[in-house]
Amino acid sequence: MNITDKQLIRISLIISILGLLLLYLFYSISEIPESSLSRVNEEFVDENIRVKGEVVNVDHIPNSNITIITLEQQVKKKVVVYDDITVPLNKEVIVTGTVSSYKGEEQITAKEIEVS
Repeated sequence: MNITDKQLIRISLIISILGLLLLYLFYSISEIPESSLSRVNEEFVDENIRVKGEVVNVDHIPNSNITIITLEQQVKKKVVVYDDITVPLNKEVIVTGTVSSYKGEEQITAKEIEVS
């Protein structure tokens, strides 16, 4: 059986499209489930997490692009953002990021912040 160049291109295109569709499907299924701020502890260090909380404090570190947001939802946790951003106080936000530990305290290094 001889495969022509045209047939080979069609097969390659179909396989590529199917691969992209599978990647999209896996991405949409693998969304990080929302967790409670009270569950952010040493067990979750280096894990991705998604939490919701009320912004109770925002600190901009002088001479840097670091913003530290304090969220509250039964407990208070700090969220570190390596960007100089403005977040409204007393608003609920959803933070997706990685749990880290700094000076014995767990915090979240934000990858994405949504104001709800």
